[in-house]
Amino acid sequence: MKKKLQQDTRKLTKLEKELSAKKFELKIESALEKVRTSALAMKRPSDMVKVCKIISDQFKTFGVKNLRNVQTVILIEHKNSYFNYQYFTAYKKGIVEEAEYNKHPRARNLAETIKKSANAFLNDSFNGKSLEVFRNYRKLDNQFADPKLDKAKSVHFYFYSIGPGALGLSMYDNPLCAEEISLLKKFRNVFELAYKRYTDIALAEVQTREAKIEASLERVRAVAMGMKIPSDMLDVCKTVFLQLQLLNVKEIRNVQTAIFYEERGTYMNYEYYAKHNKTIITETIYTNNKLHKKFAQQMLKGKGETFITHIKGKKVKDWIDYQKTTNVFIDKYLKTASSLSYYWFSLGPVALGISTYHLLTEEEINLFKRFLKVFELAYQRFLDIELAIAQAREAQIEAALERVRSRSLAMHKSDELKDVIRVVLEQFVHLKINAEHAGFYIDYKVHDDMHIWLADPNIEPFFAIIPYFDTPTWNSFLEAKAKEIPFHTDLLNFKEKNDFYLSLFKLFEIPEEAKKFYLQCKGLAV
Repeated sequence: MKKKLQQDTRKLTKLEKELSAKKFELKIESALEKVRTSALAMKRPSDMVKVCKIISDQFKTFGVKNLRNVQTVILIEHKNSYFNYQYFTAYKKGIVEEAEYNKHPRARNLAETIKKSANAFLNDSFNGKSLEVFRNYRKLDNQFADPKLDKAKSVHFYFYSIGPGALGLSMYDNPLCAEEISLLKKFRNVFELAYKRYTDIALAEVQTREAKIEASLERVRAVAMGMKIPSDMLDVCKTVFLQLQLLNVKEIRNVQTAIFYEERGTYMNYEYYAKHNKTIITETIYTNNKLHKKFAQQMLKGKGETFITHIKGKKVKDWIDYQKTTNVFIDKYLKTASSLSYYWFSLGPVALGISTYHLLTEEEINLFKRFLKVFELAYQRFLDIELAIAQAREAQIEAALERVRSRSLAMHKSDELKDVIRVVLEQFVHLKINAEHAGFYIDYKVHDDMHIWLADPNIEPFFAIIPYFDTPTWNSFLEAKAKEIPFHTDLLNFKEKNDFYLSLFKLFEIPEEAKKFYLQCKGLAV
């Protein structure tokens, strides 16, 4: 009887152990199922943090103490960095960070281990000097603040690789035991589902993003091909801005185009200012300012050149002061800015640029560069339009010259010069040259007096002999004649112009309306 009782007791003990093991397995399976469910519910890459939280919660149910965080590392090899999706158990906080793994030898070792095998395991510990170095590395890299780490005597890391990524956790002070490491491995096996879900979502996001970029480029291309006049370049700049905004490039100050004219040392600047919803066209002499000159020299080196500069602190105010001297548009928002950045990319004699109140990321710079190819279409269209305008203008000039030539050849007597000079003035007006007078000086080389056939829109053409009188414009003409200067110009301000006209009014009968018109003009160019 006693023997049978002992046998029954052993059987019962065995069954209890088996039952306990089964319960433990069921508990593990329940925990793993929660991770599976969380993985299948992922809708965006950042949901990986939620999966890390579920794993953290499950480890706590298994009595794991001093758990620091659960994390997922996804390598970005072309940038020598990794995305780190982390749930910090002690702070109940989810964090996503990008870390450059070459900044710390053990971070680099983790990356190399992941690259070597899809089934690698890495266990690493920090204490003493190595822990102090690790703390400083995190602070310098501006990683999530961890006060508990500052007080810990050691920290222990455990990672299982999954393709180009890894699932891991870290512990304050107490390392994991063998059973707990085995439990982490089980989570890793289920976690592969989360990683597969992550890669599918990430790929879908990339494809969606690429489709959006292509649609934006197509919109710019359509505006470029629709250009009809040179100033339509402003519409291209505005469209580039709007598309960058749609693609989440924030805080853009303006988008601009610089078209260089080396023969005169200038560039035409077509600009769209976002916050002002304003477009402007200015011609800038790039030899008058060091920054402009440096910019022009760099861009004119040829296609593919870049010019990136950052203006900070007091230099922002200096830049505003300089712009005021050029009478260009003054950006009122720049007055409160602490920095201003310019990003320019050359296509040879033309450049596409953007200015921002903050630094662009590398991804944003690369995105902006993609607009260059479609912008090249806009510039080619601009050149075609300029050529067509120049050809049309040349044809208009030739037609105007032919009208003057025909009237000149039809002359039979000298007083018909009044009809010729009338035609000359009419052609200036027809060519949209703002001419108020036109005249023939007769025998000007042998006279200091003015023998002139004059045309004016306010009076009939006439011939007059005007005796010399002391006036700046007449004296400058005589000086040019003495020096045999073939082309002479003069500019009279308001007072000089009125003094000159008042002297002429004493010599001629001029209608009062004409006098009023001449005297109210701001100046006179001769």
